[in-house]
Amino acid sequence: MPQTWKRWRLYVVLGLLIASPSLLAAQCFSKFEIPVNIKKSVEFDLDIDKYIQPVLTKNNIPDNATTVPQGVPSFSVPIAFDQTLDISNEDAIKAVGNKITGAKVKSMLLEATANSLTASLPGFNLVMGSKDSSSAPTQVVATLTSIPAGKTGTIEDLVKSGAQTSVMEGYLLQFGFKFGIQANLTLKAGDTIPRGKAKMKMTFDLTVEVTPFK
Repeated sequence: MPQTWKRWRLYVVLGLLIASPSLLAAQCFSKFEIPVNIKKSVEFDLDIDKYIQPVLTKNNIPDNATTVPQGVPSFSVPIAFDQTLDISNEDAIKAVGNKITGAKVKSMLLEATANSLTASLPGFNLVMGSKDSSSAPTQVVATLTSIPAGKTGTIEDLVKSGAQTSVMEGYLLQFGFKFGIQANLTLKAGDTIPRGKAKMKMTFDLTVEVTPFK
């Protein structure tokens, strides 16, 4: 019996030594991740006239007024619009979609390619929501400091401005999201009435993590 046990113990040890490289390789490969970079730009028009005009009419302010007349109580101009960013049809996503295990937002650059705004627009919130939802997005993920009057070129990198990137990355794992801008522009007597529009471009620089042996 002792000799038999020694023989079986030797077989077990040899078996583990032979199998361990394969087991170790499988474990390593299962955690091996490859970054896939995706850059996607979307354009939208910020037409302030569309939002201002109804509020001016409601407050009996002449259409040609350049400032809020004295005696008019302060009022708010709600600004909200959204659109969908869908990356499910990107070649990189279609090739590795079911092997994506993580996502990162490297930058979210806002640019103005044209700008005829007559006054700066402060305090915009960037909001996100599910791309499959029928409702407008409401989750605030970043705050835009300002869109200066007449400024073109780069406005701000919203990721560097303290965006909730973990929330964005959750939406990225759904291969898209709704995003939009929301603000309440408050005007009081003597303030310049904003006019004009800005053509904006948002460029998302993304990385998805792919586990090829998933």
